[in-house]
Amino acid sequence: TQFLLMIKQVFFRNISIVIENENKGVKKEISLKSGLIELDKLDLECREFWVNQIYFNGPSYKMDIMSEACFPDETLSIEQKEESDVNKDWFPFSFRIQDMEVENGVFGIFNHTIPIETKFDNVLDVNHFTWDNIKVRFSDVALNEEDEFFGICDQISFSTGKNFELKRFSIDTIQINKDNSTLSNMVLNTGGSKFVSDISLSYFDYSAFRNMKEEVLFNVLVQPSYI
Repeated sequence: TQFLLMIKQVFFRNISIVIENENKGVKKEISLKSGLIELDKLDLECREFWVNQIYFNGPSYKMDIMSEACFPDETLSIEQKEESDVNKDWFPFSFRIQDMEVENGVFGIFNHTIPIETKFDNVLDVNHFTWDNIKVRFSDVALNEEDEFFGICDQISFSTGKNFELKRFSIDTIQINKDNSTLSNMVLNTGGSKFVSDISLSYFDYSAFRNMKEEVLFNVLVQPSYI
């Protein structure tokens, strides 16, 4: 049976999802004001998924940890498939995104089981924080069946309530393949400091990241920076 699937644009507006897990004591609130996905090519037979534009305005993810996790004593008797049993042939042979942008994003975590850090005003409390005004932009993103990745990180920025602002994080070129990776002209700018570098990684294959200390070779070339 053959069928023709033609989708060019997908619009989102006023999406809101609330997930409560009593066993884990976690409540998650996920929302999106508006969004657009504009497709260039969707070929299921050739496994090609090309996107012209992804745009999300006002995405929000907030997680409240209300209590310590509590797991059932009995193990669920549901047969689990081994990873080798899963058919991976349906994964895209070619995946591309020409432009992806996120604006006015919010990301926050509040752990009610741990006291709020009050000793240091300008230190990020990893258990109680909110990042807002999040802006993310990537371009020329590509992934193929050889697990090779290429992309450009044009901008990541956000602010916090702790007088900290990531003004700009960008990478001119991100290239990742099975035995090496490069991050060219990586810039980290917080206003009060700026760090610029080129980073390359060498490894036998992706499994080396399970033991990065012993099996991944880092080469960092620091360009003129200030702190």
